[in-house]
Amino acid sequence: AAASLGRLYIGTTAAGMVLPNDGSPVAFNLGHSGVYRLRGDTFAMISKDQSVNAAQLERGEITPEQAAANRNNNITMFLGHPLEMTPVYVHLRVEPGDIFMLCSDGLWDVVPEPQLKEILATEPPDQAVKTYIDRTLRNGAPDNVTVILVEAYAAGWT
Repeated sequence: AAASLGRLYIGTTAAGMVLPNDGSPVAFNLGHSGVYRLRGDTFAMISKDQSVNAAQLERGEITPEQAAANRNNNITMFLGHPLEMTPVYVHLRVEPGDIFMLCSDGLWDVVPEPQLKEILATEPPDQAVKTYIDRTLRNGAPDNVTVILVEAYAAGWT
């Protein structure tokens, strides 16, 4: 498909979770699709953005304000990458009530993190997904948007 589009290669980013019955889940991502966790009042990205912008921020070459103002989303890893792919794996300790959000950058790049948290903390999961998509569409939806919510219970997952 890349050749038909006049490109060297094309691909996609990905994020996911493996949820084994033994209670030792693993989150993973390639590129800048992400995994977030809401635990009580704490909302945080637990995956690692694999982009030029994130690398510059991590190395201290730019400030968080510069990163937000000068989005450089040239991803450094993706499915379809011509070189060896290196996913990020995060082994998790999960508590009942944890809610995980797996999403594409089409969501988190358009809906600010405080709004992501507020929606997840105040709406039931099925409504939160609809709100995320509606908010993304209202904000211009320059990219595709994917969102999956997973909640941990003492007896398992939903």
